[in-house]
Amino acid sequence: MKTAGQHTPIMDLEPWNQVHEGISQRARRKGVPTKGRDPLDFPLSGRLFWHDGRAFTCFDSSPRQGRRYRYYLGPVK
Repeated sequence: MKTAGQHTPIMDLEPWNQVHEGISQRARRKGVPTKGRDPLDFPLSGRLFWHDGRAFTCFDSSPRQGRRYRYYLGPVK
């Protein structure tokens, strides 16, 4: 029996749950990388420091025309 505001679902619940499970597993969460980094991508990681002792941040760009750019960023003030 339906109450006010309820309607017939447009898709089955099982595929809906599978899709949302996949989305949540791939979701980026602040400060938590979605995948591990290859140490060869950033050979100076943990070895490059700013004049006040803060480490540089490794940055990996989105692919552009089949190329990916990797670089180090200094600390943001």
